[in-house]
Amino acid sequence: MAFDNNKIRIYNVISISQLQKELVISNCINCPIMNKKSGVFYMKIAVSSEGKGLNSLLDVRFGRCNYFVIYDTEGEIAKAIENKGQMSGGGAGIAAAQQIIDEDVDVVITGNLGPNAFNLLKNSDIKVYRCGSINVERAIQLFNEGKLDELTQAGPAHAGMGIGAGRGFRGGR
Repeated sequence: MAFDNNKIRIYNVISISQLQKELVISNCINCPIMNKKSGVFYMKIAVSSEGKGLNSLLDVRFGRCNYFVIYDTEGEIAKAIENKGQMSGGGAGIAAAQQIIDEDVDVVITGNLGPNAFNLLKNSDIKVYRCGSINVERAIQLFNEGKLDELTQAGPAHAGMGIGAGRGFRGGR
């Protein structure tokens, strides 16, 4: 059974991967993804951000960003949540990744991601895309246009907030 017009073509299929190959939406290269819990075709996109709104700048530091702006394509609404990992002495990326998982996010857009956070998100079937420090709304637009690269491997591990590893309070002098 098929519904067909110029913009959307949906076929009765068995698997998600087959559906992603068969579904065509003219304005969104990466859309849709079936939400893991609801089974509905929409997605939640989390962007690491310096501020609370779509006009804020993307923060390239995943674990240490101030906020995550979460854009829900179902209602086309955005909300900001404070990053619980930002002030952690260590494990900021892990805390941030767990917070993203708890928010039932499907996609993350950020600059860098350490190995622990990367693996936690990957094991939760959350795709991560790299973007520079630009407006959050523009980052989402670039994702929808298929112009962001998916991160397929983690960046380097980080050593907390600069304390330890021989750096101390004087930069290791």
